[in-house]
Amino acid sequence: MDLRQFRYFVTIVQENNNITQAAKKLNISQPPLSQQLKAMEAQMNAEFFIRNGKRLELTDVGAVFYNRATKLLEMIEEIKNEIADVKDGSSGCLSLGTSDFYGPLLTDKICEFNSIYPGITYRIIQSDANRLGALLMSGEIDLAIVNMPIDLQLSEFHTHRLNQIGFSLFVPNEWEWNGSETEITFQEMENIPLVLTKREEGKGGSYDVFMKECSIAGIKPNILAECNNLQTVISLISKGLGASILPNYMNQFLISRNLRQFHIRDSELYNDSAIIWRKKNYTPKAITHFVNLFDNLSQYSF
Repeated sequence: MDLRQFRYFVTIVQENNNITQAAKKLNISQPPLSQQLKAMEAQMNAEFFIRNGKRLELTDVGAVFYNRATKLLEMIEEIKNEIADVKDGSSGCLSLGTSDFYGPLLTDKICEFNSIYPGITYRIIQSDANRLGALLMSGEIDLAIVNMPIDLQLSEFHTHRLNQIGFSLFVPNEWEWNGSETEITFQEMENIPLVLTKREEGKGGSYDVFMKECSIAGIKPNILAECNNLQTVISLISKGLGASILPNYMNQFLISRNLRQFHIRDSELYNDSAIIWRKKNYTPKAITHFVNLFDNLSQYSF
């Protein structure tokens, strides 16, 4: 049995036991993949799947084989990375995850890193924190920049804490305004229609922090829309649909989108942020070097 067969089997399981989807991901046709699966089962003298109607279900033996196969493939990948590091320490691929909020920050750091290590290539995935956590657990990404908290056993991860993110209210320039030109209270926000970012799954993030602050202030916010995509939220409020609670460090970009910033008076509207990556027997130098770039973020107004 060769490594290719192990990869085939792991991909089938990761694609919800769907051979058709696995074949598409592997860029091969379905019949050869089915034949490889049968060959593996014959070699191990065991059934990895049973058919339940139109669905395949993993057997207990298949689950054991999957667990071992994933560990084997991870070990092979670590060996390859370690050898590459020993050779020159400046090659390979970094798989990075980020939430919408950190797109501008990640862009700056990738450009900086590329100027130092031009031999590194990148795979970038943008999603919410809990989805990124799942991708970290499965080994599909190397590290992620996320808002905390996150639904993970953090004892299994290295955590590099970043600056706290502060938030402000951003409103369309076209709106008439009678109050302060720079500040607003929670009470003054109560009747303003809001378009808020919210995680697709799980709790945490700026949405929960904002709702907690509203509760402390004794107000019920006027939420017009919730969305898990930051760019959609920005597009909606730029069109005048509502206002939103967004990170301070994005203020220059948001102002260029025809929006005005109002600091929220007497507010504890902050969110913790961190870079996280899995604890392994060996951490590639590229990950360590990349994380070190985040030690100085003084140029960002969090």
